[in-house]
Amino acid sequence: MKEIMCFGDSNTYGVNPNNEKRWGYEERWPMKLQKLLGCKNYHIIEEGYNGRTTCFEDPFDPLRDGKIGMKMALNSHHPLDMILIMLGTNDAKCHFATTAKGIVRGYELLMDMVKTIEYSNDFTMPQIVLISPIHIGHDLTKCPFANFTETSRTKILQLPKLLKELADNRDALFFDASLVAQPGIDQVHLDLQSGEALAIALGDIITQYFKK
Repeated sequence: MKEIMCFGDSNTYGVNPNNEKRWGYEERWPMKLQKLLGCKNYHIIEEGYNGRTTCFEDPFDPLRDGKIGMKMALNSHHPLDMILIMLGTNDAKCHFATTAKGIVRGYELLMDMVKTIEYSNDFTMPQIVLISPIHIGHDLTKCPFANFTETSRTKILQLPKLLKELADNRDALFFDASLVAQPGIDQVHLDLQSGEALAIALGDIITQYFKK
């Protein structure tokens, strides 16, 4: 049984852009991924948390620092065979005043945590998959979250190239979620069809990796 953890923010938790509630169990992309892969050989673990950043503590929304969440998740769920990390959207909020390279540095800190946790002789280090998040939508007048600006969108657009370079340099896998997925009406959260498409794309990456 391959243990796979999906570590992310509200788009992994499954916020519905139409009403800001949560998609149902079978509607969320990690559970769609579970259904595609089947339960015989794969177990998908949902570790999504609204507002989570890679490494920033939010003064307006405490306990969102991804480093804290990652440490707890690694200890709660190990042994793990693979970790999918999809963050960065919340890092782009205007009050953090970071850059796209700063967001990528946050991903790197999380990778360091995965690679330096103490593993016993019976456990191996999980394979990391870096996922660049979906783009923030063009029409921010429809976005209910005041801390996203056009500058936020620009930072997210710069992430795929930078994260691909990081993945290549650190023996990780990479996928750009924006190739198959887009936000719904709130300009930030995955619409239902995009969740399905993301699950299919990631399912292909996972099955190809474990065939080796």
